Amino acid sequence: MDQRRNWPRALDFDGWSVALLCLFLASLSRNVSSNALFNTFHSENRDWTFNHLTVHRGTGAVYVGAINRVYKLSGNLTILVAHKTGPEEDNKSCYPPLIVQPCSEVLTLTNNVNKLLIIDYSENRLLACGSLYQGVCKLLRLDDLFILVEPSHKKEHYLSSVNKTGTMYGVIVRSEGEDGKLFIGTAVDGKQDYFPTLSSRKLPRDPESSAMLDYELHSDFVSSLIKIPSDTLALVSHFDIFYIYGFASGNFVYFLTVQPETPEGVSINSASDLFYTSRIVRLCKDDPKFHSYVSLPFGCVKGDTEYRLLQAAYLSKPGEVLARALNITAQEDVLFAIFSKGQKQYHHPPDDSALCAFPIRTVNAHIKERLQSCYQGEGNLELNWLLGKDVQCTKAPVPIDDNFCGLDINQPLGGSVPVDGVTLFTSSRDRMTSVASYVYNGYSVVFVGTKTGRLKKVLLDLGELEDSHDGFRMILEAVAAPGSLEVPKARLDSVPGMGTRLPNPCQSSSISQSGLGWSQSSWARGLCASAEPDQSLVQSLDQSQVLSLVQSLVLSLVQRLDQSLVLSLDQSRVLSLVQSLVLSLVLSLVQSLDQSRVLSLVQCLVLSLVQSLDQSLVQSLVQNLVQSLVQNLVQSLVLSLVQSLDQSLVQSLVLSLVQTLVQSLDHSLDQSLYQSLYQSLYQSLVQPLCSSGSCCCCRDASADSHTTVPSPETFLAASTAGIQMIRADGPPQGGIQYEVVPVFKDGSPVLRDMAFSTDHKYLYIMSERQVSRVPVESCEQYTTCQECLSSGDPHCGWCSLHHMCSPRDRCERAEEPFRFAGSISRCLSVAVQPSSISVSQHSLPLSLRVSDAPDLSAGVSCVFGNLSEVEGQVSGSQVVCVSPAAKDVPAIPVDQDWFGVVLQLKSRETGRTFVSTEFKFYNCSAHQLCLSCVNSAFRCHWCKYRNLCTHDPTTCSFQEGRINTSEDCPQLFPSEEILIPVGEVKPITLKARNLPQPQSGQRGYECVLSIQGIIHRVPALRFNSSSVQCQNSSYLYDGMDISNLAVDFAVVWNGNFVIDNPENLKVHLYKCAAQRESCGLCLKADPKFECGWCSGEAKCTLRPHCGSPWLHWSSHNVKCSNPRITEILTVSGPPEGGTRVTIRGVNLGLDFSEIAQGVQVAGVPCTPLPEHYVVAEQIVCEMGQALPGISSGPVLLCIGECKPEFTAKSAQQYMFVTPAVSFLSPSRGPESGGTMVTISGHYLGAGSRVSVLLGNQTCEFHERSMNEIVCVSAPSAHGLGAVQVSVSVDRAQLERTLLFEYIDDPKVQHIEPEWSIASGHTPLTVTGTNLDVIQEPRIRVKHNGREFVNVCKVVNATALSCLAPPLTPEYRPGLDAVERPDEFGFIFNNVQSLLVYNDTKFIYYPNPTFEMLSSTGVLEQKPGSPIILKGRNLCPPAPGGAKLNYTVLIGETPCAVTVSETQLLCEPPTLSGQHKVMVRVGGVLFSPGSVSIVSDSLLTLPAIVSIAAGGSLLLVIVIIVLIAYKRKSRENDLTLKRLQMQMDNLESRVALECKEAFAELQTDINELTSDLDRSGIPYLDYRTYAMRVLFPGIEDHPVLRELEVQGNGQQSVEKALKLFAQLINNKVFLLTFIRTLELQRSFSMRDRGNVASLIMTGLQGKLEYATDVLKQLLSDLIEKNLENKNHPKLLLRRLWLEPGAVSWDLLDQQPGVPGIPLSCSALPPQVSDRSVVALVPKQTSSYNIPASASISRTSISRYDSTFRYTGSPDSLRSRAPMITPDLESGVKVWHLVKNHDHGDQKEGDRGSKMVSEIYLTRLLATKGTLQKFVDDLFETLFSTVHRGSALPLAIKYMFDFLDEQADKHGIHDTDVRHTWKSNCLPLRFWVNVIKNPQFVFDIHKGSITDACLSVVAQTFMDSCSTSEHRLGKDSPSNKLLYAKDIPSYKSWVERYYADIAKLPAISDQDMNAYLAEQSRLHAVEFNMLSALNEIYSYVSKYSEELIGALEQDEQARRQRLAYKVEQLIGAMSFES
Repeated sequence: MDQRRNWPRALDFDGWSVALLCLFLASLSRNVSSNALFNTFHSENRDWTFNHLTVHRGTGAVYVGAINRVYKLSGNLTILVAHKTGPEEDNKSCYPPLIVQPCSEVLTLTNNVNKLLIIDYSENRLLACGSLYQGVCKLLRLDDLFILVEPSHKKEHYLSSVNKTGTMYGVIVRSEGEDGKLFIGTAVDGKQDYFPTLSSRKLPRDPESSAMLDYELHSDFVSSLIKIPSDTLALVSHFDIFYIYGFASGNFVYFLTVQPETPEGVSINSASDLFYTSRIVRLCKDDPKFHSYVSLPFGCVKGDTEYRLLQAAYLSKPGEVLARALNITAQEDVLFAIFSKGQKQYHHPPDDSALCAFPIRTVNAHIKERLQSCYQGEGNLELNWLLGKDVQCTKAPVPIDDNFCGLDINQPLGGSVPVDGVTLFTSSRDRMTSVASYVYNGYSVVFVGTKTGRLKKVLLDLGELEDSHDGFRMILEAVAAPGSLEVPKARLDSVPGMGTRLPNPCQSSSISQSGLGWSQSSWARGLCASAEPDQSLVQSLDQSQVLSLVQSLVLSLVQRLDQSLVLSLDQSRVLSLVQSLVLSLVLSLVQSLDQSRVLSLVQCLVLSLVQSLDQSLVQSLVQNLVQSLVQNLVQSLVLSLVQSLDQSLVQSLVLSLVQTLVQSLDHSLDQSLYQSLYQSLYQSLVQPLCSSGSCCCCRDASADSHTTVPSPETFLAASTAGIQMIRADGPPQGGIQYEVVPVFKDGSPVLRDMAFSTDHKYLYIMSERQVSRVPVESCEQYTTCQECLSSGDPHCGWCSLHHMCSPRDRCERAEEPFRFAGSISRCLSVAVQPSSISVSQHSLPLSLRVSDAPDLSAGVSCVFGNLSEVEGQVSGSQVVCVSPAAKDVPAIPVDQDWFGVVLQLKSRETGRTFVSTEFKFYNCSAHQLCLSCVNSAFRCHWCKYRNLCTHDPTTCSFQEGRINTSEDCPQLFPSEEILIPVGEVKPITLKARNLPQPQSGQRGYECVLSIQGIIHRVPALRFNSSSVQCQNSSYLYDGMDISNLAVDFAVVWNGNFVIDNPENLKVHLYKCAAQRESCGLCLKADPKFECGWCSGEAKCTLRPHCGSPWLHWSSHNVKCSNPRITEILTVSGPPEGGTRVTIRGVNLGLDFSEIAQGVQVAGVPCTPLPEHYVVAEQIVCEMGQALPGISSGPVLLCIGECKPEFTAKSAQQYMFVTPAVSFLSPSRGPESGGTMVTISGHYLGAGSRVSVLLGNQTCEFHERSMNEIVCVSAPSAHGLGAVQVSVSVDRAQLERTLLFEYIDDPKVQHIEPEWSIASGHTPLTVTGTNLDVIQEPRIRVKHNGREFVNVCKVVNATALSCLAPPLTPEYRPGLDAVERPDEFGFIFNNVQSLLVYNDTKFIYYPNPTFEMLSSTGVLEQKPGSPIILKGRNLCPPAPGGAKLNYTVLIGETPCAVTVSETQLLCEPPTLSGQHKVMVRVGGVLFSPGSVSIVSDSLLTLPAIVSIAAGGSLLLVIVIIVLIAYKRKSRENDLTLKRLQMQMDNLESRVALECKEAFAELQTDINELTSDLDRSGIPYLDYRTYAMRVLFPGIEDHPVLRELEVQGNGQQSVEKALKLFAQLINNKVFLLTFIRTLELQRSFSMRDRGNVASLIMTGLQGKLEYATDVLKQLLSDLIEKNLENKNHPKLLLRRLWLEPGAVSWDLLDQQPGVPGIPLSCSALPPQVSDRSVVALVPKQTSSYNIPASASISRTSISRYDSTFRYTGSPDSLRSRAPMITPDLESGVKVWHLVKNHDHGDQKEGDRGSKMVSEIYLTRLLATKGTLQKFVDDLFETLFSTVHRGSALPLAIKYMFDFLDEQADKHGIHDTDVRHTWKSNCLPLRFWVNVIKNPQFVFDIHKGSITDACLSVVAQTFMDSCSTSEHRLGKDSPSNKLLYAKDIPSYKSWVERYYADIAKLPAISDQDMNAYLAEQSRLHAVEFNMLSALNEIYSYVSKYSEELIGALEQDEQARRQRLAYKVEQLIGAMSFES
């Protein structure tokens, strides 16, 4: 890219110049876009849209401000931190806000809109301002978004309550060593008394500083703020100032605003009447008094269009190139701004928008000029909105320099003269909404976002790139499109061929006051200056003299013309002048000039001519001359030179001439001329070159360097689809849109904030619901060098040997010559010699020359398509390859004479193809005729005497037989038409040329005719080389339905040597009698056939074949007799006449004069019409008026004279009738017309013509019958109202008794729903007015240029039922993107206004897609089993939760369907056999396969019953027999055996028990737990865990389900419950409610637990609030306990909330997870898995383990056996685990321990009860084995730091609270404090968990397990007690078991409490932040409305007591809580 050359370099282009021309034309129709996948981040809630975005310039972290959230994202947009900012209870009317003092307004849950997001880099913090609480701000720590401070206690802290983003902007300014300042501007929404619109505030380093956000200066007389005066709002009620952008530059701070204009003395109350102006406001950084406030309007202008509505802005550097153009330095600031057209509708701006540039130096210069004029006393301050009136400027002799900051006079200062920027780029359709810019390699690159979610990349100053990307410059400079920078001339850096570089004739850095302008340089006039030479001297001059001569001649001639003379010339004379100059001079010099000079000559001629004309002249001529000039001049010149010049020079000439001509024309052409220009270029340049075979781009290109040129039709279609090319000539060269990237698929607008990554490789852009990271370059999308270097992307260049488009830094060895191409002229090309060979030539050496080749010494391979690959011999840039061998030569298709392959050169260094071209194999022998042979594109020769085409002329047997040109080919010439009557013997004589004389042994000539598929060969005689005759012969063909048959024929010689017939001559055989059965038809035949009517034989024949009189057309006074009428088409009409009667028949005259006076119909003359007369066959006449009394009659006709033989009478009768009308339907229609009106009556089908008028408007005729006329109403010409209906039939005017009423056109107000799926056909309801007047309403969409329509049905006057039109013509399951149609509207008769309906945001969601039922297509099912259809997009994410209507058919039977996002559940009907499954939804009809329903049983029901009955009877008989037999034999020894069995059983049990006790003493339980350590503990999920704690024993509680209300009151109940939620969230109400319930005797302990659990469920999303309430309750409980003088130790033993206290604490976390909040419970995270396993899971009854789990059966068996020792003597008999297969899920359920609650012993196993004391030794052994695990558990629970985990915040927070309460009440007894803490944490929570492990783990707890765990729990409780426990021999065993361990456990507890006391205190702020995060995690676990509904039952039950308590409470009375409760009860009672 660093390699610069002067452009154009046509002489170096060689043969690739035409390829560049093709690229130029093709590029006009190419829309460059990238479809890459970007990193994205989406909003977590659809309604919580994004507002602001900023990127940290150091770390690259992305900060996003959204509604209710502030996010910190990594560079690749993965979320790091989410900070909650809302929603919160608030009301905009609460001032000061609720967080400062209570508010009496109704509070609602309000979103917090982020309005400001700024990074304070010096203090490492983020300033985020929202809309809640009157607009308070937060300072957040950048690292983790921790709240440093949220100032809200002073009025200065409330910025604005406006809840819209894009209205506030702030700028942070810091001086070294000082606190910062925040300049902030905001809209105030009419609250000017509360909020300043602009202010300067303090930003101290200390976030806790009391001065945070205070005004920089605030006194009674002057402050650092500006407020909107009340008088302004009284004048303009909607006045506000919107701050769009702000920045600091130099010593100033700038704000860009949009505000309404305030006309003096005029009141404006309608927002639609406002005119807006964009202003730039400047303040000095160090001006706390705002004396430096200056505000000037700004914008930009393009032509006659003003752009004044600011949309977005961005401050950047200009880059060296733009800086030179703007006459500034590259280090200065430039403001890029987006404006919309006009000054109205700011909130809905027009799509026409512009990108403009404002150098800050220029802005400051305007402000300085304004200050100077005002301080000189000129004019007013011009700031009416602030000052309220015109204030005269005060004259003061004050020096005003560049840093002047104002005085206390002449301030604040406004202005009315706008600062106009430089318009760089415009867009008329897709409004630009955001902008960002940076400098790359000295060039300004601007990125522009649009309202449809696209990103446009614009390159500024492209004209200065010189040779870099010159291909793209050629495209841009050759075509001028709307939307470019206005420039008068093009840039032409040099004229090649002159030997030196010339100065630019158009470039100047001078800037006039009116804007940027350019003065012409004088070099053009002196370029060719010389004395005018004589034309005759041309031949004697050398080349340089000739060039100078012609240039000077033309230039001198044009310069001497008077401008007025040129202006007076018409376009034909101007065209003639230009053509004669160029053609006469250039064509006369072609032969004498060196061809390399021709290009320079033409360039200089045209350029000199155009530059010498005045610009106004050029502009006045361009509109008329553009087409004729380009088409005639270029075509004439180029085509005249094609034959005489070398092809490569012709191509270069074309390129240069087109460029010079077009760039010299003014660019302000409209679109139609633009398209005409392209069409002219295409027709004059491309088509001639294509026809001559010299343009490679006319065919589909196979080589990389070829580009296909689009046809004009393709180009026009593309141009209307949004393709834009931007002109870039003239400084500052304007903006070049070089790429458009669609970013947001849903078409959402790009928001204002865009930011670059720190390395400037990515751009972050944002819509309301998505943030995307887009690369600044996507070079890899360009696959060819031409695409890459013509793309206009300054980042991209061509890496030659790697054959890829990339930035320079990604190309290996780019610094080496020609390795990296930065200009299109350096694209590699290859020329091969020869370029084609015959298929019969093998292994020929081919020479390939590579232009601009890099070092190829590493080796090159030549690849011939897929045929062969050979090693190339490299010599510099030349490569020699050998063509394929005979076996590799391709076979050429039968219908072709050549076959092309791509010849590629592959680098051995990179292994990639780096250049290619097309190479052809041709076959001359494919040509069978001479002309096709010699005219082929290859070197083919025709052997005349061998009738053979060959590439080798030496194979021709005779020298004179070789033919190379078409003139020498034997061929037939056209002569007279060959007519031969059938059956006549005639010769055929033909003219020819070059007919060969047959040689010895060769046969003569023959004529071959193909007649109806039969070949006829006739001998022919060659007279000479130019004549041949087919000898006499007759010819026949079958059938009389063909009168003239054209027959193909050929002349051949020597059997099958065909003579060319280039004109396709044919022989015409004919029959006179065919289709000419009458005299009239015969005589009207073409005279060339010489047919006539033979009267005697009554047939049409030739004259020789007729013996009787023969009538011929040429005969004198010939007439055909016996006319006959066969048909009358109109048989009735009105007597007034005017009816046109059509008469058909035979011999109806041979001339119109014969029948002109001879027609009567029903006795009334009928005038024939000559234009409808068909000779001999048809007469059309017009009826006259009938006399009274005539009713009907026949048609009478006389041919010439009324003799009998010339007279005819019809058999049909013509009838006179009187038409009449009776009524019409419908009687009204829309004003726009289009109504199908039906008029009913009698005889309305009579006559030939009918006319209907509605008023004076024609009702367009549609159809009619005898009883009605149907016509289509026209638009009303006189507006609404009734009009008279006039009906006329021919000349009869019917009685005017009917009226038709025009009413208002139908209007559409709403469409529900506003979505469908891509296949359409979903139901839509359209509401509006007058919809019933539309007879066939239809709905339409247009998408991607295609229109689709669907039907609607009228419901009533205000509603239509429609089916959504599809978006695609067929079902496309792969369509996954949300699409918006280009147009959406209705076809309502002729109502044009609704064809495009803009008041809807109709979108199309992807089609649902389904998977196949099975891989085979057939799913086998059991009867009654549901059918599950899996798929995607089954439930569109439409607002309101609307669903699609699915129909599933099993065969022909529908089934009940349940729909989820990914599944359809079909409950099939009772069927059997195989049935096809069909799914229909909208326009989608899909079959996922078939289902085969097979019955389980092969037997019928009666057979099964019979078998069962017989078997049962047989079994009963057998049992009776056996019982009777055994009874006697067993009675004698039964007693003996029973005693023996009991003794044996007891003995074996004792032995086994001793053995097991011994085994356990030798076994370490660690071996039994190692496997489970690896697999983990089966914790319950949060919801199940919480439900077991809160609502034990209730599996399906209402809080787990959606609220269900019977009847139609669902919405009303939900509304009432939301009101109840507000009450619950009111602390006063909740405390009163709880205290009221405590006082009720009927309020049981069960009720208390239930209410506590329900309250905690409802407050899951507000744990901070719940914690506050519980603290208050505990505090009150302590006070009450002390007041009652109860012992403090008994304080926390029992609470009324105790059943729910633990529940409250544990709703936030499960055990094992850090941080369980709230008052009296906290769970340390460091629970040892092993200790818990040792105590709990080994006794589990079951949990599910997949078959692939890592726990082995052996280890499970170990766990089973080990832990059954503790209480089960028969454990050895139950070691083997039970395995139950689950056939449906494939999961095996492993029961680790048999359920002891259900006896599994066999009968007699426990026949004798053993003494329990025998197990005491077993008990001691088990205790010793478990001792380590119990110790681990206790140590874990009673240590503050264990295994690296920190103590949860909640425990420390809760213990500190208890200590504070003890201190507050003077309780210093350590035992009391110890007891409080024990009752809160260990005894309330941990004991509960140890005794009830099923609350936490997925296990079953049996009765034996419960007894074992009770022992451990009792030990745990004793350890937490401070009292001494005295034990003796009578004490129970469970207390004696751990008696010796309890003292050490107690010491652990005391140490634990002491360690917690030493930890640093937890602040309320940290605790609340922690609780807020937990609330967010579990806010949606339970249904809040269901919980509130359950709580409400208690409100209803105790309503009187509750209302009484509220009325007694002072705070409740102030908040009217009792009234709200009554409202709630009333609402709920009404619904019930």
